[in-house]
Amino acid sequence: MKKTSAFIKGIAILMAISLLSVTSFAAKSKVDVWENIKNSYYVSQNTKTSKFNVIDDELLLGSEFIPGTIAPTLSSVNLSSHKNIKRFMSHVKEKGLKDSLLDTNTFLGIVKGKNYPVPSTAFIQDGIVSQVMMGDKGELYLFNVSNKEKRLLSSSKLNLKKTTAYFVFFDGFANGIVFDDGTKQMLKIYSSYKDIIPEDTILSLKDFLDILKNSEKILTENTDENKNLDPVKPNVTVG
Repeated sequence: MKKTSAFIKGIAILMAISLLSVTSFAAKSKVDVWENIKNSYYVSQNTKTSKFNVIDDELLLGSEFIPGTIAPTLSSVNLSSHKNIKRFMSHVKEKGLKDSLLDTNTFLGIVKGKNYPVPSTAFIQDGIVSQVMMGDKGELYLFNVSNKEKRLLSSSKLNLKKTTAYFVFFDGFANGIVFDDGTKQMLKIYSSYKDIIPEDTILSLKDFLDILKNSEKILTENTDENKNLDPVKPNVTVG
């Protein structure tokens, strides 16, 4: 009887250890997916490049880039004209989002030091620091995805194992992170013109383009196309 009891106890211990191992592995796998996505967002610290060898001493004197915070960016054409909105949406439909964006050789990084005691976002264009947003703590672009947002992205049918992330300036409209598995794209909006899309909104590429199209009048209100119109019968250009 004692042997049977000891045997059952041993089996129970083995089952508990196995369950713990499976749970630990699942948790680790889940963490690795998001860690991999995050790593894809930033320039690898092991990357040897001359892109960041030239700095503006007047802007960075006594300050340095925080390792692991430099991120490449992409940009759309300027979306404050009817012609460019139509062209951009047509290109996305024909070629996909990423192939419709421009590489302007602009990177973002966080600097901190004598001139910037509070971490600040620096713009690096063609290897030169062109602007520093003093004291913004990287809110402009740093990769930040909450647990709730992870759940939304996980339920969006993105293939997370194939997903990479990149920061995009949708010039004149919005900016934020694109999550891209090569087939499907989801966006997290960081900011938008006149808060058309609320901060931290997660939405599909289709929904984003629908909002862009529906916001065309607001986005183009100050363009040359619509200046000096008859106030009674303005005959606004809509495309």
